[in-house]
Amino acid sequence: ATAWSGTLTVSRRSGAAASDGTKGFFMGGTTTYSDSKNEIDYVTIATDANATDFGNLGTGRRHCSACGNTDRTLVAAGEDSGGNRLASIEYINPASASNASSFGNLVGGYYYGYAACSETKAVFSNGSHSSGYSQMMQIVTIANTGNASNWGNSGAASIGGAACSGAAS
Repeated sequence: ATAWSGTLTVSRRSGAAASDGTKGFFMGGTTTYSDSKNEIDYVTIATDANATDFGNLGTGRRHCSACGNTDRTLVAAGEDSGGNRLASIEYINPASASNASSFGNLVGGYYYGYAACSETKAVFSNGSHSSGYSQMMQIVTIANTGNASNWGNSGAASIGGAACSGAAS
């Protein structure tokens, strides 16, 4: 690994990141321990440069999850500035800068979860729900907006881990 010399348009932490293979997207986050940002920045992965503003999320969110493919990048869950766990899913089209659009909702609101996807499906799992830590996995078809459905359980209830996605082929 080498150091990236670029910076985001707004310095923040606890957001989500995803890639379409060409661009890297940085969404949401927080600058303090109580705000939730709605910025979406992107970098062209092959170029060591500062991030550019892509647009905004409809809902400011921190501790959220994201993944995507070449057609859509999804961001889900998280926590708003009021401390509420979010169930909403939003998406962007990676090919053209714009604000996020509503995709649908998760089965329930949570934060500190994971996201992974293939070229066709996105899975959001685990996290902190209102009743404690969860191991529930939820799935959506990326090409079709709509609500997530329960897809079973992961091995253990947990928060704050990581997930990665497979190749599109």
